[in-house]
Amino acid sequence: MIAKIYLYIFLLLSFLGHTQNKIINDSILWNKDYKIKWTDFKGAVPFGDQGIKKAVSNISLNVSVIEFINEIPLLKVEVYFHMEGSWTIVNTNDVLKHEQGHFDLAEIYAKKLRKIYKEMKERKISSTNEYFVAFEKINNELNTVQNKYDKEVYFSSENQIKWYEKIKKELETR
Repeated sequence: MIAKIYLYIFLLLSFLGHTQNKIINDSILWNKDYKIKWTDFKGAVPFGDQGIKKAVSNISLNVSVIEFINEIPLLKVEVYFHMEGSWTIVNTNDVLKHEQGHFDLAEIYAKKLRKIYKEMKERKISSTNEYFVAFEKINNELNTVQNKYDKEVYFSSENQIKWYEKIKKELETR
């Protein structure tokens, strides 16, 4: 019954949110043809010293249950940019492109998770706990790579270019 409710909600949201750059509740669904814009950063800048941060993108890797088929969950993996949780104190193209890199990295890891889920489904794994463990593993890897991305590119336009190329290649091959 719960699976049917999730399916109904998903279908309803799909119908209501069917646009080129799907925006649902101030969240933008990742799309290869949509690049975030400064106008998408609607969050308030936190009070106090921001250190070296010029912008923050609030991005999430979401998993929802579509339905259960023979007790095996059919899952949907999506990446969202949350407009209200994202803020900026600048409006340069370089910083915006860097933030797009964070969004694209999340999609790369979503693709990895989709592949894992597909393999689990093929092996007929029905334990939702095993799917959750896979999600946690990929989400932790994503957080690690997001931090590595920031650490390696701060104050290095040369490293930023290398990351752009790496991200672009990963998106094209997965």
